[in-house]
Amino acid sequence: MLLESSNAVGLRLSLVSLLVGGLTALNTVTMDVVERTREFGTLRALGARPAFLRALVLTESLLLALLGGAAGVLLGLVGAWGVDLYTQNLAGIDAAAVTPRLAVLSVGVSLLLGLLAGLLPARAAGRLTVSGALRRP
Repeated sequence: MLLESSNAVGLRLSLVSLLVGGLTALNTVTMDVVERTREFGTLRALGARPAFLRALVLTESLLLALLGGAAGVLLGLVGAWGVDLYTQNLAGIDAAAVTPRLAVLSVGVSLLLGLLAGLLPARAAGRLTVSGALRRP
């Protein structure tokens, strides 16, 4: 009973973390597009197609997600090492582990969130007109 309750709390906490992370990534990519509107307008004036701008924003979003996922795995490894060091001294057991499967899953979820967070801003970047983008302050 107690273990089931603990698992349910852990699942809910993970879902909230995913939601917050996804919204943070969406905000970051959206602000990046807003700040670079004139740059995108210049690219369009030089002949860049809307599909190029969409691909550019999505690629940047995925690269940020990949770097964030890799940093998260490294922090997880350091955290697991610290927990294991503590529990070895306390009870003689290893209580935490970051398995290769968990690391790959974590980076995969990070990439999925990055892709989803980049879709809307990429669409907005692709819809920019040259005159509208260059008119912005």
